[in-house]
Amino acid sequence: MKRKCKSLAGILAIALVGCGRNDNAPVPNTGSIARFPNPGPGKSDIKILSATTFLFHGQRCQLLGVAESDDAAIQGRALDFTRRWFDSIGNYIAVYNANNPLRLQDGTCVVWVRGSDCWNSCLNLELVRAGLVKVDYQKWSNYSFTETEKDRDYVADWRGDLDSARRAHDVGEKPQVLFQWPPEQKSEPTIASGPVDFSADLDLPFNQSAFDRFPGSTSNRLERPSEARHGTNSNREPTREGR
Repeated sequence: MKRKCKSLAGILAIALVGCGRNDNAPVPNTGSIARFPNPGPGKSDIKILSATTFLFHGQRCQLLGVAESDDAAIQGRALDFTRRWFDSIGNYIAVYNANNPLRLQDGTCVVWVRGSDCWNSCLNLELVRAGLVKVDYQKWSNYSFTETEKDRDYVADWRGDLDSARRAHDVGEKPQVLFQWPPEQKSEPTIASGPVDFSADLDLPFNQSAFDRFPGSTSNRLERPSEARHGTNSNREPTREGR
């Protein structure tokens, strides 16, 4: 796993350097794009800007095929998800559309990002599967890239994968990530509201000797609650008239 993580970090660095020098991007470059250093093996320097954008060693990156929700509450949950995802994979990530780098006019690299975990999870897809972002690939309708699996190159069906992730969310499938989502909600203790009803007919045991020892007691004997209600005491000696 450690060797795999190092190679993924290297792939990301190569992909982003390629993004800076590609002259055939779908959106033409209108300004200079800064070249950033190859960080080498190890954890990447990631600064999260939003659920769908981050800095990699100062280079701005944007997730391919997704857009933020218009709902501020969902945006907040999506940002929390992205932070947890980067934490869960230890910032060992790779850009899988490296063979055909895509960039915006301002130099932002548009990326398809996977992490080094047991699913090789894709942040783009898992945000959709969690229902936290919108699928938005119309502007890249003619864009394609290839992926490699078992030494075989194939054209990635990234649009179809996004649609599949959206359907998975619709049927209640949970995202394939190393952390729990949605997070556990801590249960708050319930407090009774309104008046408390003490009208229940409770016949509780009464300790006469304990009452007699209570300071300030003015009675040598106190009737049991049942005696006060019913006027009888099964333990009392019968009176002379009743003998």
